Amino acid sequence: GKGEVCSLGKCATTCGANLKQCKDANSNDVCVDTKNDPSNCGACNTQCAAGKVCQAGACEVCSAAPLFAMRSVMKHSRIAVNNSGFARGSGPWTFEFWVRIHGLYATSDPSHPTYGHLFDMNENYAAYAIRPIVSYERKLYAYTYNDTSGPWNMSIKTSPIPALDTGWHHFAMVYDGDGSGRAYLDGVLQGAQTGLAPIINATSTMAIGSAAGYFPGYETAPVSLGGIRYSKTARYTNTAPFAPASSWSVDENTIAQYLTKQGLGDELVDEAGGDNNGKIIQGWVVELP
Repeated sequence: GKGEVCSLGKCATTCGANLKQCKDANSNDVCVDTKNDPSNCGACNTQCAAGKVCQAGACEVCSAAPLFAMRSVMKHSRIAVNNSGFARGSGPWTFEFWVRIHGLYATSDPSHPTYGHLFDMNENYAAYAIRPIVSYERKLYAYTYNDTSGPWNMSIKTSPIPALDTGWHHFAMVYDGDGSGRAYLDGVLQGAQTGLAPIINATSTMAIGSAAGYFPGYETAPVSLGGIRYSKTARYTNTAPFAPASSWSVDENTIAQYLTKQGLGDELVDEAGGDNNGKIIQGWVVELP
């Protein structure tokens, strides 16, 4: 209406936090994130050239693949990660990681043959949890689970990753804390939902790969994982494509971070400095460049 702007797909009187009011191609007032919007990069109406994307307010070429990574080599590959600070309740969060589907083995889970697991927060119960997985169509699946299924859970699938594509991809799940959630693949918005109410608790360790407790039969997706970051803020709010970084600096919103400053050793080290290291149970090995 008159005197309103479009902010994150909704009519509002002012732009939200970290957004700037600019004009779109039709001279309408819109709210944009100038840190990531290639049409308003660093300032309104600053357009990035072809082949470049907007990253941290500057036009840059796309980020390189992760410097450090690990690879699953069996159907029940598992790392058990401590979960101090993982509980977010109904607050905002971002869960993101770099992934490569290597397809070195096939999953054959009799109860859920169409899925391969990536992460299971609260692996002994798997409720009130963030649980991204891979579907049989090679789609990355942004999924949360309270104690029952329902429209309050995030449920967004990406476009399929082609069978011959064994390259690296960045995947991010974002919840604003106000009922809105989004999923991004390689900096491109894959879907958005409203009316969400995911509750994220920390009742047991997070499994990377196959969970030990509630879903012990579910199998690990045949993947390699690069940088992993869990944050207590909605880091990506834009609808325009952006360049995801392959490495991040730890800041006040970082809950836990892995595989950006160092590779897999005797354990998976939390680079955020907390006690959220991961114990290698079986099946995860260093991914060589």
